[in-house]
Amino acid sequence: CANINFARRNKCNRCHKDRTDGAGKKKLGQEIGKALADKSRGLFSADDWQCNKCGNVNWARRQQCNMCNAPKFGEIEERTGYGGGYNDRGVVEYIKRDDSDSEYDEVSNFFEFLESLISVEPYWGVLKVSLTLNFDIIL
Repeated sequence: CANINFARRNKCNRCHKDRTDGAGKKKLGQEIGKALADKSRGLFSADDWQCNKCGNVNWARRQQCNMCNAPKFGEIEERTGYGGGYNDRGVVEYIKRDDSDSEYDEVSNFFEFLESLISVEPYWGVLKVSLTLNFDIIL
């Protein structure tokens, strides 16, 4: 009936005909076409295909790439929308923080402390960086 159905359907929603076996497979590689085959001067044919993963051009008879073993045809994955996306979290309660609260970012404070210990002095046109560490780290 030429109706276009979603991939999740096992039968047509208009004529109720069962889906054929080849409908679950999707072409992952791209055929190189006649123009590129003519440019290759007989090296490739129009039915050869280029792998989407590594870009290798494979002969038409190959069912998987000879470089990365990616299949020429693959299963169509069901897209349910459970993986996240726009507005996935819904309503989020944030913890109120003040700008003066410096304890919430201990890593940043540690790096600021290390930067304060570094002294940079010009030394014959080259920067000489010295670091003095006089503290104990207790984990």
